[in-house]
Amino acid sequence: MLLIVRTLHVLAAIWYTCGVAGYIVARLAALHTEDVRGVGALVRLMGHFRNLMIRPGGALLVIFGLLTAYYEAWPRFSIHAIILLVIFVPFMVMTVKGLHKLEAAGAEAVKSGSVTPELSAAMRARPLVIGDYGIGVITVLFLLMMLLKPT
Repeated sequence: MLLIVRTLHVLAAIWYTCGVAGYIVARLAALHTEDVRGVGALVRLMGHFRNLMIRPGGALLVIFGLLTAYYEAWPRFSIHAIILLVIFVPFMVMTVKGLHKLEAAGAEAVKSGSVTPELSAAMRARPLVIGDYGIGVITVLFLLMMLLKPT
C-alpha cells in the first residue's frame, strides 16, 4: 500500500509543479506583452492553471503526502513539510485575491481594446507579486524536501 500511496504522492507533486510552472510562465509572458488580447488570453490561461492543476494537484499532494507520512511512521521531515504548508497558505491567499482582481481588470481591458492603467496596476500589484514569489520558492523547497528527505 505504501508504494501505491507514495507513487500517487509523486504524481500529484508532478501535476502541481507543472501547474505552478505553467502559471509562472504565463504570468511572465503577460507582463511583457503589450497586446491587450494576448494579455487577456494569458490571464485566462493563468486562471486555468490555477483551477485545473494547482488547486486539485495541491490538494492531492497534501492528502497523499499525509498518507505517505502515516505509512512511513511519521518521519521527522514530515514536521518540516507541515510547517512549510502552514507558511504556504498566506501566499496562496494573496495570489488568489490578486488573480481575481487581475482577471477582472483583464476582461475590462479587452472590452476597452487597450491595456488600461487598472490592468497594469493589477499585473504589478504587490500582494500578487509577493504571493507568486512565495509560492514559487516554497514549491522549490517542497521539491527539495521530497528529493533530499532531511532528517
